[in-house]
Amino acid sequence: MPVESTESHVVKRRSIAARILVVLLLASLVPLLAVAVLNAVRSLNAVEAVARANLQQIARTTAAQLDQLIEDTTYDLQFLTGDHRVRDVLTARSENFDEAFEEAMQVLANISASNVTYASAFIADAEGIGVASPNPKNIGMDLTFREYMQEALAGRSYISDMLVGKTTGESGIYFSGPVRDDDGVILGAVVIKLRGDRVRRLIQSVTNVNIELRLEDFRDLRDSIAAIIDSNGVVISATDPLDDFLFHSLVELPEELQNEIDPQRRWGVPTIVSLEVPELANEMLGQEDVGCVIVPGNEGKSVVGFAKMERRDWYVCISEPLEEFIAPLVALAKAQLLGAVILGVLAGFIAVFQARQIVGPISQLTQAVLRLSEGNFDTRVEIDTRDEIQLLADSFNNMAPKLQEHVRMSESLALANEIQQNLLPSEAPEIPGLDIAGINLPCDETGGDYFDFIDFRDDSPTSIDLTIGDVTGHGVPAALLMTSGRALLRAGAARGEDLSQMIEGVNDRLVSDTLDGRFMTLFYLTLDSESRSASWVSAGHDPAALYDTNADTFEELVGEGFPLGIVPEADYPTSSRDDLKPGQVIVIGTDGIWEAHNADGEMFGKDRVGEIIRKSKALPAKTIAEAILGAVLDFRGDLQREDDITVVVVRLT
Repeated sequence: MPVESTESHVVKRRSIAARILVVLLLASLVPLLAVAVLNAVRSLNAVEAVARANLQQIARTTAAQLDQLIEDTTYDLQFLTGDHRVRDVLTARSENFDEAFEEAMQVLANISASNVTYASAFIADAEGIGVASPNPKNIGMDLTFREYMQEALAGRSYISDMLVGKTTGESGIYFSGPVRDDDGVILGAVVIKLRGDRVRRLIQSVTNVNIELRLEDFRDLRDSIAAIIDSNGVVISATDPLDDFLFHSLVELPEELQNEIDPQRRWGVPTIVSLEVPELANEMLGQEDVGCVIVPGNEGKSVVGFAKMERRDWYVCISEPLEEFIAPLVALAKAQLLGAVILGVLAGFIAVFQARQIVGPISQLTQAVLRLSEGNFDTRVEIDTRDEIQLLADSFNNMAPKLQEHVRMSESLALANEIQQNLLPSEAPEIPGLDIAGINLPCDETGGDYFDFIDFRDDSPTSIDLTIGDVTGHGVPAALLMTSGRALLRAGAARGEDLSQMIEGVNDRLVSDTLDGRFMTLFYLTLDSESRSASWVSAGHDPAALYDTNADTFEELVGEGFPLGIVPEADYPTSSRDDLKPGQVIVIGTDGIWEAHNADGEMFGKDRVGEIIRKSKALPAKTIAEAILGAVLDFRGDLQREDDITVVVVRLT
């Protein structure tokens, strides 16, 4: 019966020639004619609107990547200023200085090797004299004339404007921070120089521009250009390979401002030459964080989009000649008109000629698809038409075994997910004085996030170990690394190893076993409700949040250490405190929470997490964890999750 019904169904569609003729004519002529007409009548204002939107989006994207680059460099600076080997070289006596110097040089070499964007990193003493650096020119040099050194020695972290190095003659952004001893006394400073050419390559790669622009052409903006402009309206980085307008201003700067900037000291140029682009300067500087402006020129207009960075008072500026947006539209309209005529004629002949040849093979494919949908993966079709239909049939024949393998893989991944979830705690331990809860929500079938409650201390019923980790990437490789890390941690805890010693051992094992560049961040926390004490180690993980309900204040349980699996024989110092109070709430999470984005590109952020903790402070730990997870999911709406989400909550009762 099903076969007869299908044949009857085919007979009723013998008019397929006419249908194909109509469909092909409509599909080929109507869209092309419609687009051609729309292009012909489109106004210049509409073209400008498209150009504005595109350039603003490119500028926003570029600004966001630059902000991230600055944030990553700031993190590395904080690591160096807190590293004991940096302090040791600044306090070492002459008899052990060489050893301290070698260790400090190794730290600087590691940080430079891990990030090719750094031109140099060096340590200076309290007098501003270079003590250690991979670049021997920095050692012994007095850098107190630089503002970044003055700020660091005054006890403040600092990010410079774009500067040209005195020793290298190359541009860069300098990050500096003070190095203090345990009493807070300033011992010296650490400086990281971010390569200026790396910044330029970043804006060039994002905007995909390749220009050869002369200074006299800037007014006309005849080619694409990407640039970074500071708050004074000076171009501090650009994609011009000849540097014809680097360190030039949009408009003429007052002499007082020129003297204040001191271009000779800052950039090695005697004066700042104006590019005479007042339209851009008036619209951008001090007016809008993001926008677009049409700049008139001698040979036409250009569209300039800009966006302000968050971490620096700089603007990313992207421009395109307006005519480049108009010319493709005109050419496209002409091509579509010609194509409509040709396709209309060909479609009529092809539809009539091919109708009969198409019906039979399509019917075979239809039957085969029905059998495949019923689970018959051995279904194959034999079609020899030597055209796209045969290609479709061959593709179908190739698809069937792949689909069968995909079904098997899906079943395997489902089983892997079940196994992985079974490795996570099914319920929170019951510890007197502690209310504990944890939630994990992977974004793939198998995730890279991990949390665990480890309790091997039979003689200490009031003590518990809490751990949370985040492996780079997703899927099976991340899940395997997570599982390995879990096993190593549990083995170390079962042996009763010292916390720092255990984490260092896990790191060394992962360094030797992990060959694909993956790594794992970790926060390991030991709590004792009887002594009201906490000890923790952080391996590159975000700090835990400690909320004091009585004082309505938040603290961060900060730790120092590289992510696991990167640096061999790395140190992981243990931090501790013994002043925990009833009612306090501790929250540890992964970046899938605060780095979650909504449809507008806005991040969830840690402030929202703090508000949830504050409002839910009197509720059980499980309710607080569920409130955080629910808020993140509501914030993202229907968007697909980009990262795993894991949170552990502890209430001290």
